[in-house]
Amino acid sequence: MATPAQVFRPHTLPADRPETTEAAAAEPRPSEPMRLPVLPPPRSSEDNIPLQAVEFEAVISPGRHVMLPQARSLKFSPTLVGRTVTVWVSHRTVHVVLDGQLIRTRSMAITDADLQGLVMRGGRLGGPEPQGGVSADKPLAPATVVEVDRKATKDGVVSLGQTPVALGTDLIGKHVTLRFDGSLMYVIHTGLLVKTLAAPIPHQRRAKLTGARVATTPLPPPPSQPRRAVRRVGADGTFVVARQKLRLGIAHAGKTFTVVIEETCFRVLDGEVEISTHPLKGGPVTRYIADPR
Repeated sequence: MATPAQVFRPHTLPADRPETTEAAAAEPRPSEPMRLPVLPPPRSSEDNIPLQAVEFEAVISPGRHVMLPQARSLKFSPTLVGRTVTVWVSHRTVHVVLDGQLIRTRSMAITDADLQGLVMRGGRLGGPEPQGGVSADKPLAPATVVEVDRKATKDGVVSLGQTPVALGTDLIGKHVTLRFDGSLMYVIHTGLLVKTLAAPIPHQRRAKLTGARVATTPLPPPPSQPRRAVRRVGADGTFVVARQKLRLGIAHAGKTFTVVIEETCFRVLDGEVEISTHPLKGGPVTRYIADPR
């Protein structure tokens, strides 16, 4: 007696029947892996020339640094923390550009592998080298105007390499820009020219100052209104402004006057009437209100 399996005959369709073609088309096929386009290496394929420069964007960290290859970094002013800069790197030089202005140039040995690593981390082929930078290994042109940013200490002193420079107690803790032009150093604070001093750094040493850059903007104006101080005349007919004793005479003892502080002199006013003028010889003015005694 035959079993059901022995009498069963499979029913197949001819290969040229439409049902066979439709079934084959409907049968799911394993998906082929997507082929990614092969990007050319970041170098000339014809001449096999290595990378010449790479540039990338970086945010100045809360620690005031921008990291570079070989665990090196550049340090910036606290006022620039959080700002985005463009860093241009070649085999010998690093430039930092902020808002289209070159703010830092450093000589630094960078290898081909370092440049390739920057490209792998998102860098791009560098464009033309930023112009206007100051390099420590290149002499400055005679007419080059150089700027640096500094913060005055609690004593009103800034450091220029190994040279401390006293700016005065009126700038304690302030961020200033020091502009070197010929034999003069201009002190700029909050966009205003607040002091003019003899330049303490020779011309050819300025390129080696930390943060040195070529000035690209005009010298800002001095404050629109001269500063004023109020002083009370002592019993001997004198008072002191900026450690300089001014004499009005015993007839004015006990009176209070306004002193207008000009670039080269003090003008003493009684109300709006000028009663005397004295040449400026002392240091910076640090007190603007009359002594209550």
